[in-house]
Amino acid sequence: MVRTTFNVPLVFVSLVDQNRQWFKSVQWHTLACPRVNETGREVSFCGHAIQNSPGEIFVIPNALKDDRFADNPLVTGDLGIRFYAGVPLDVPSPDDDGTTVNSK
Repeated sequence: MVRTTFNVPLVFVSLVDQNRQWFKSVQWHTLACPRVNETGREVSFCGHAIQNSPGEIFVIPNALKDDRFADNPLVTGDLGIRFYAGVPLDVPSPDDDGTTVNSK
């Protein structure tokens, strides 16, 4: 739905921990896109997005012109990411003690 609504070639729903981001859902517009299951957090856009408050949108209009991402392998490599928008979400902790964990 997101890919179609915004007319973008790929959409990820990902989780981020201290060392990596892994993709729970990946929607591709074309089979030519490389298949990726996870990346290191050091190259993730999501690692930046989760620094925002839950529900606050983190947008990179052109990753090639953003100093944080211009040399990122997700931008310069096969994925060729140019635009990014991410929203951090809070979900209940599995132990249900009222604490939350962040995901994007």
